[in-house]
Amino acid sequence: MNAEPDAIVEYQGVSDDLTLSLSKVIYVLAGMFASLYFVDKFAVHLMSKIFRTDYTRSLFDAWFLYLGLCCVAAPIIGATFFSPVKSLFSWPTHNSTRSPDKFVQVLCGVAGGLLASLLAAPLPKGLSEGVIWDLASRLAGDDSYYLFFPFLVLLGIVASVATELFFRGVVFRVLVVSANLTSAIVASSLLSAYMWSFDRPLAVLIFGVISGLLFYRTRNLLASILANTLFLLTNDLSCAIFHRATQKFH
Repeated sequence: MNAEPDAIVEYQGVSDDLTLSLSKVIYVLAGMFASLYFVDKFAVHLMSKIFRTDYTRSLFDAWFLYLGLCCVAAPIIGATFFSPVKSLFSWPTHNSTRSPDKFVQVLCGVAGGLLASLLAAPLPKGLSEGVIWDLASRLAGDDSYYLFFPFLVLLGIVASVATELFFRGVVFRVLVVSANLTSAIVASSLLSAYMWSFDRPLAVLIFGVISGLLFYRTRNLLASILANTLFLLTNDLSCAIFHRATQKFH
């Protein structure tokens, strides 16, 4: 499949000190998903032994948090194979074009995150609903949720940077040049949704499409990272509001 002419001219794709190749991306992706698969299987087996049961709330919380942290670490490790990593955050463009200023990128990120959250609201509830808050309440008491909101924001930022750095900064950018924009959006969105398949993969798929378009238009990961963070913090809330509102009409 040939790349789109505009994409080749405008995004010839990478800086002189950064080498991205499709074959290398495939190898890293294969290693990443294989590692996550075996880590998940090992974790479930080990935690079942520790808790001496097939299923408990504590076991589920521990598994969910553990797998979530692994899904944050995996893209970061994968991105280190494409050095220097800092070059992944911005996308060199043709001399006749330039990236929007930071304020416009921030506005695009906020709009993209809220749009994705609204579009994903009608989808089924995710497994994450209440898990992090339950863990926080056990550590600080039922009346101390607000103390952990900065922790949740920090966690959302780290997860957003990790996801966008690899799936948009590497996978999406390579596929735009190697194939075309449509293939890049579909493939990068499906891959990120598959990695987060244990919790609302369809919602992640919707966000992936929006994030890919943001990165393509702004040539910088700032908007995508901001949108991802906002999406993570509002996704469950918008879903809960939608489902409660629809229940009142039944």
